[in-house]
Amino acid sequence: MRAPFGKLTMTDDRMTIPEPVLHHSLELFPQAGGIHFGEWKEAGLYWLWSGAMLAGDPPRVVLERSEKDVIEYRAERYLAQPILAGKIHHINHLFGYWQESDADRIWLQIPRGETVVHALIWGGKSGVHKQDRLLWFCPKCGERIADRLLDTGKLGMEGFIAEQLAAVRQFNSDAERRKCKSCGFVHPEAYAYYPRDDTAAEKASRERW
Repeated sequence: MRAPFGKLTMTDDRMTIPEPVLHHSLELFPQAGGIHFGEWKEAGLYWLWSGAMLAGDPPRVVLERSEKDVIEYRAERYLAQPILAGKIHHINHLFGYWQESDADRIWLQIPRGETVVHALIWGGKSGVHKQDRLLWFCPKCGERIADRLLDTGKLGMEGFIAEQLAAVRQFNSDAERRKCKSCGFVHPEAYAYYPRDDTAAEKASRERW
């Protein structure tokens, strides 16, 4: 799916973290070898997720929206990318919407043999995980099509996971909901966090974007 506006790929070397630091971070996510899609977990003030995919699979890439551009953060091997609170962002093939959170996130990418391990670290301080907004923008012209505000503070982690799935299903339920009022383009179906929940249409969208 084409991103609206321009797409800028960040190649700033400051985003590259030494291998020992990243491997130490990965100790937070003990997993068996091979391909897997992990569960969200709570660890104190953090919400944590990790998963592994084949190195040749379509990459998971962090996208952030600015006023004029979509900024893309990717790396061939190691990456530790901060996603600051308030930044509207999307991660390809992981969740099918843009998200604005009141909590900081860190996205890790670590190659391991024939696989690539990703981890998402969310939170880390008190007073956050109160509110999240899910958004959909027209891939053609960039206009906002829909959004859903979630009361994360009341929902908790498991409640958030359930509500973001419900929001995706509502968005997908009617093509008119997904039609851009500005240019008429119909947004493809969205998808939630867990692939096991995907319908056939959502699975196809996850593979594309």
